[in-house]
Order: sequence, then C-alpha cells, then structure tokens
Amino acid sequence: MEENYDWKSKITLDRIDLISMAKGMKPNDNIPELIYRGSFNRDGEWQWSYDAFEDLTDIEIYNVYTKCKNSWKRD
Repeated sequence: MEENYDWKSKITLDRIDLISMAKGMKPNDNIPELIYRGSFNRDGEWQWSYDAFEDLTDIEIYNVYTKCKNSWKRD
C-alpha cells in the first residue's frame, strides 16, 4: 500500500557543502546564466569551471542548483 508523505527536510550546509551540492547537479539544457560557469564537452556532458562559484553568494549558488534541478523537469 502506498502512503503519501507531506514533509520538508531541513539541512545545514556550510559554503563548501553548498558548492559541492551545486557542482553535483548538471544542467539538462543550456541555461544562459551558467554560460560563464562551465560548458558542455564534446560528449555533451556538463563540466563546471574550477572557480565557477567563487564570486557568488550562498543564495546565488542555491539558485544555480535550483535552475539545474528544474532543467530536468518535464512539462
């Protein structure tokens, strides 16, 4: 029997954790805001630049993560 759970998870991340979480997410498509943060290689795989997040605030890093995550959603 399937049960529906309505929950939200709260976690505490430091800046390094937040960057690691964002770098673990790859965009499904070209996202204009990410053009200077990385690129797709010859095999079509996204590669983040080494310093892709150095000039961003924590909120901006989270927004990059969210944009990448949402690029995989189907309408």
